[in-house]
Amino acid sequence: MSDKVVTEEIGGQVQRSYAYSAWGARLSQVKHDTDGTGPEVIEDSFYGYNPHTDVETLTSETGDTRATYGYTAYGKDDEEAFTGIDKPDAQNPGEEPYNFYRFNGKRWDPSSGSYDMGFRDYNPGLNRFTTRDNYNGALADLNMAADPWTGNRYAFTSGNPISGIEIDGHCFIDTRGNCTSTEDVESGNIDQPATPPSRSGGVESQTYTNGTVWTETPDGQSYINGFSLPSGGPRASALAPAIDAYLPQARHLHALGSGALSQTDTAGVISGFCQAEGHQDICGR
Repeated sequence: MSDKVVTEEIGGQVQRSYAYSAWGARLSQVKHDTDGTGPEVIEDSFYGYNPHTDVETLTSETGDTRATYGYTAYGKDDEEAFTGIDKPDAQNPGEEPYNFYRFNGKRWDPSSGSYDMGFRDYNPGLNRFTTRDNYNGALADLNMAADPWTGNRYAFTSGNPISGIEIDGHCFIDTRGNCTSTEDVESGNIDQPATPPSRSGGVESQTYTNGTVWTETPDGQSYINGFSLPSGGPRASALAPAIDAYLPQARHLHALGSGALSQTDTAGVISGFCQAEGHQDICGR
C-alpha cells in the first residue's frame, strides 16, 4: 500500500492523475478534461525539483515550460520567480492553481494558505505549523514541552528551513542527513557516531547511524546492506558513510519504509546517489 495520491475526482470524474517512480517520487501530473468536453482530453506535465525537494518547474511533454516556481526560506511564494500558467493574477486571485504540489513537494491549499506536511499543516506566512507537535506517550509529551530546546512545538525544521527538509510534519532531514524529530532534539539523539569497525575471520563490517551496514571480505568483495558492489568501483567502507547520510532523503523521495533496506532498495538508493550531480568522485566515476 502507498500513501501517494494517484487520482483526484470531482463528482466521480477524474480531474488529475499522478505518476510516480518505483521509489515513490512524483514524476508527472495528467490534467483531465482540459477544455470541458470530457475526461479523455488530457494534458501531461512533468515536475522538476531543486535540491531542497521544492517543485521549481512544470514542463510539457515536448519540454516546454508551463510554469516556474520560487519560494522564500520558509516556503512563502516568491512571486517574482513565478511564471507561466501559475503566475499570480491580480485580477483573479482566487483562480484554482494548475499545480498544487510546490514547497517541499507538498500539497498547497490556497484556501487556508497552508501546506499539508502529513502529520500537521504548515503555514509559510507564519513560518510555523498550525498545530503543536505531540506524542501519544504522556511522559514523552510532557518532557518535550518542558525541555528548553523543544518548548516551541510549532517550530518548522527547528528554525533552520534552508538546511532542514521537512518530511511529514513530525520529522525533518537535518544538516547531517539524519531524520530528526523534536523528540530526537529533546533526547539528544542526533548525529550519533557510527559503531566502530569490527573484524571476524578476516571479514570487516561497520554499522552507521541510519542503519547502513558495509561488509568487506578478504577476497576483495564489498557489500552494502548485503548488496554486492560492482568490481572496479568504490569500496563499501568508503561509499557507505555517504550513502548513510543520504538515506533519510532517499526514504523521503522514494517512499521507502523505516525498516532495514532490502538489497534491491539498497541498489536503487546507491544508483540515485551516484547519479546525482557532485557525487562522481565518491562513486568513482
